Amino acid sequence: MAQVENRLKNWSIPKVDPSQVYKINTFNFSQQDVIVITEENVAMKDEFTAINLLPEETLFKVKNKFKYLHIGYVQVALKPLFKEGLDVPVYLALRDKRHLRFTPSLLGIVQSNLEQRPVYFNCKLGLTVSLQDRSIMDTLSLDVHSQELELKDGSLPFAVSYRIYFKSMHTNLSPK
Repeated sequence: MAQVENRLKNWSIPKVDPSQVYKINTFNFSQQDVIVITEENVAMKDEFTAINLLPEETLFKVKNKFKYLHIGYVQVALKPLFKEGLDVPVYLALRDKRHLRFTPSLLGIVQSNLEQRPVYFNCKLGLTVSLQDRSIMDTLSLDVHSQELELKDGSLPFAVSYRIYFKSMHTNLSPK
């Protein structure tokens, strides 16, 4: 049992080399590669939680220097913070909530169960957004829906981890 708990505790999202997402050009000074890696614990008040994934501080720093943000790749993982073996179905939907209708907002979706292991998925997006867009924080939103997990209020049943590979740019042409 301790071996299983240790394996789960030390699990992380498999890394993707940035050169698989973007061509690294050492002579192009008009673009800056930024890779953001964030992990947070999510309090599930109900069976449904929505999380905005874009880092506000990073966007604020690049907003005055660049005009566009190209989101190349997103990795999302959901780790259970409870004992292994519980039958807990989960649904994860990566969405662009600037869209008012559900179907056009979908960027990626997965349905799984946390009974044996964490759940993760990768999305190759190729999405360019203006840094002046008033709704930019809604561009990457993660909806987490769980079922059959009844915990006390304030319990933290999941750790959501995500990696966002993005590039800030002066122009919206050729974000390779």
